[in-house]
Amino acid sequence: MEMNANTRYGVRFFNASCGKIPTWAEYTQIKMGSVLDYFKPQKNHSVCDMLQSSSLHQWSHDGLSWMSVVYSPEQKHLGGSVNQWPRSHDAFNGDK
Repeated sequence: MEMNANTRYGVRFFNASCGKIPTWAEYTQIKMGSVLDYFKPQKNHSVCDMLQSSSLHQWSHDGLSWMSVVYSPEQKHLGGSVNQWPRSHDAFNGDK
């Protein structure tokens, strides 16, 4: 599914679009410019559940190694994390 970077998408959009997401889908790939990020739902949740939540996703830089997200305490948006995560995360920076 392609999306426009200038459009705000919400729960209604993702709820209506869930039928377009294959039930076997394990993760999503998001491309912003030259940056690729991968997101997959937490255990026992679907990609559709994840897209309609602010706290059901894991993140990966390569689609193979997954990290638990440090979620924003505000949780007023779908997806997301605390400011500068994972760039500020030790494992991302190779410190561990």
